[in-house]
Amino acid sequence: MQVLRFTIYLQIYLSEISLFIFYINNYFQFCKFKIVLMMTDPNIIFEEVSPTTLLDSNRFTCDVCLQGFPRKQNLSLHQRVHNLPFTLKTRAPNDPVPRKKYLCPEPTCVHHIRSHAIGDFGGLKKHYLRKHSTHKNYKCVTCSKAYSVHADLKAHVRICAGKNNLRHSGPRLSR
Repeated sequence: MQVLRFTIYLQIYLSEISLFIFYINNYFQFCKFKIVLMMTDPNIIFEEVSPTTLLDSNRFTCDVCLQGFPRKQNLSLHQRVHNLPFTLKTRAPNDPVPRKKYLCPEPTCVHHIRSHAIGDFGGLKKHYLRKHSTHKNYKCVTCSKAYSVHADLKAHVRICAGKNNLRHSGPRLSR
């Protein structure tokens, strides 16, 4: 009786393990498929960015007056001041939109590999500041914790202000 019970438990256990291995194999095959698709997709443009251009606040400069702008759109609107020709970029309706992926400038980082590239420039900038930069320019006023990204400070201030309100609110009266 005990041997039969043991064999039933063993069969159930082995079937669960084989099902688990099946799921793991399918997951890795899916990941490999996704990586191969990303590598062979002609619509993806991989752009390597240096740390200086990544942290520069004025990436786009006017050729006439050397004024800097954070976005290309701001520069093109500014060029109308100098009476330079202003044209909007148009593409054919059937042409696919090329997507840009940005590689981290740090060679030891995971996001330096093309299969783990970051999809937008702002995300790459936040990643670089959080993981690779030692400058912490944003400080909390109440507890003097420092952060390198302003969004992290804003999230912390919400929590820190909530803790201070609970500490200084005094005894709570209830009926």
